[in-house]
Amino acid sequence: GHPQPLFADLQEQLDRMEKGLDMVLYMSRLESFELDFFLEKIDVLELLNEVLRDHRRLFIRNEIYPSVEAEQGLVIISDRKWLSFILS
Repeated sequence: GHPQPLFADLQEQLDRMEKGLDMVLYMSRLESFELDFFLEKIDVLELLNEVLRDHRRLFIRNEIYPSVEAEQGLVIISDRKWLSFILS
């Protein structure tokens, strides 16, 4: 069933706080960006699906149901952590 309204509201506030904290942490890392950047091969579709899973509660709560249509095997060289942050 659906969560209790109070619990859902608390969960929404926690999600918002977590995203805000992530933003602050990433902004603080910008000063030493070159020390916090690791290039590797990344499957873009796999990473995008991870980001979508991380935000699924927000999507469901707002009745948004994203779908991804992309070619399999799209691999780029980038920093996984920063690219994930950007997609988020």
